[in-house]
Amino acid sequence: MVSGLTTQTCGPLQARQWFKLREVVNWAVSLGLFVVIFLVLMPILHPFFALVIGVIPAACLLFLLLDKRAIGIRCNRCLKYIATNTPWVCGFCQATNQRVDDFPFVYRCEHCGAEPKAYKCHHCGELVFLSEDRLGQNYARCVSTPVEDVSKVEISLQDREKRRMEHELLMTRLTAELNDAKRKVEPPKKVGPLEKLEEDFSIHHTRVMGAREIARREKAANAEKYKDDPAGLKDANDAVDDWLSRHI
Repeated sequence: MVSGLTTQTCGPLQARQWFKLREVVNWAVSLGLFVVIFLVLMPILHPFFALVIGVIPAACLLFLLLDKRAIGIRCNRCLKYIATNTPWVCGFCQATNQRVDDFPFVYRCEHCGAEPKAYKCHHCGELVFLSEDRLGQNYARCVSTPVEDVSKVEISLQDREKRRMEHELLMTRLTAELNDAKRKVEPPKKVGPLEKLEEDFSIHHTRVMGAREIARREKAANAEKYKDDPAGLKDANDAVDDWLSRHI
């Protein structure tokens, strides 16, 4: 009985909503217990004593059992139980959250206010997603999870991005060298006024559309990066607009 009252198990996607509704549900359950006891004792005791006797177990139930009970979820991979009052590290600010009764990983970080979209299972290491968008970055993790594991993931992502950029740089350099070699071998073609206009338009169109596409992409990234910082979002978007105005 006590185990059932001190834990609340639900699916990972419903855990955040359950936590937000916890206080209302706890008060409703405790009030229900009080009403039942009060109505049972009313016919045999004075109303005052019935009131006092009804309040005591209801208050004990609310403040000793229900108020701090943990919400439990299960990992989709290993199916092991994960208590949401596990001390955890925020994936956004890397701060440790110890006040887990009030700030569990299914709610938000007590330091930066960010809401984790996933939790790294401390049993098997699989990501347990806490929202429909299944964002795998900046996930929450147990304080006992080695920092090296997180660093390895970040280094792997950085290394993959570095290899992609090196490949693009190499291909750009080879393309430039190939075009230069072709110009040296092939005689220059005579270009008429119409062709010059078309070439000029093509260059202008590519520059303008490319700049606007980059600006849209950067603003979308800013919206995610500064979603909890309106002032920072405005400054970042102003910087994008300033750059765009100088390139179109």
